[in-house]
Amino acid sequence: MRRVIRQVHRVLNEGRFFVINVSPVLIRRPNRQGQSRRLAVPFDLHRIFVEEGYDFVDDIIWVKPEGAGWALGRGRRFAADRTPLQYKPVTVTEYVLVYRRRTDKLIDWNIRTYPDQEAVRQSKIIGDYDRTNVWYIQPAYHPVHPAVFPLELAEKVIRYYSFKGDVVLDPFAGVGTTGKAAWKLERRFVLIEKEPAYVDIIREEILDWMGKAALEVLYFNCDPPQVRQGMLF
Repeated sequence: MRRVIRQVHRVLNEGRFFVINVSPVLIRRPNRQGQSRRLAVPFDLHRIFVEEGYDFVDDIIWVKPEGAGWALGRGRRFAADRTPLQYKPVTVTEYVLVYRRRTDKLIDWNIRTYPDQEAVRQSKIIGDYDRTNVWYIQPAYHPVHPAVFPLELAEKVIRYYSFKGDVVLDPFAGVGTTGKAAWKLERRFVLIEKEPAYVDIIREEILDWMGKAALEVLYFNCDPPQVRQGMLF
C-alpha cells in the first residue's frame, strides 16, 4: 500500500485528492478456542498517507443497512446471553478517507487556476447533495468480486472531488466500477488491475457502458474487448 500511495503521489496534480474506501479487517477465529481479531487498517493507512506527503481532509462514514453485517457472525454471542465483556457491535460502516496532495496553496487556487473554467462551471453540483459526512448507500454485489463497492459511492466521490474532463485514476480497479462512474460523469479514467479474472470482467462489460467508444481505449498488457455477435452501437 505504501508503494501504491507513493506512486499515486508522483502522478497526482498539486493539491488534488486521493480518496480511498477502507475498513477494519476481521480475521475470524481459527477454532472454538481461538479468538477473532480486527485489524485497524484505516488508521495504519492514515500514518502512511501523512508520511508520503498528503494532508488529511475528511473521514466520510459509509453506512449500510442494519442487516448487512450479520453474515460475519459478529455480535451473535452477546445477542444470545447479554453478558458484559462479550459485547461486539455488528459492523455496518466503512470509511471513505479523503486526502489532498500536500501543498501550501488553498483549494481555491486549484479552482482559479484550472485551465478550463467552463468545465469548472459545468461541474457544479446541482440539486441535493450530502450535507454531512455520513452517507447511506446500499452495498453492491458481484458474483466474482467479493468486495465490489457501489456505483453510487464512486459517483459521489467523482462528483465532489473532480471536474468534468479530469482524469480519474483507480489503482485497484476491480471490476471497473470507478471507470464506469467516471465515463457516466464525463471524466476520463485510468484503471489498473492485476487480477486476470477482474481484467476479463472489465473487458467484457466495458462495451456495455461505453459502447463503441470502448474500442478507442488504450489497453496495456491485455487484449482489447471483443465485439460480440449481434452487438449494435
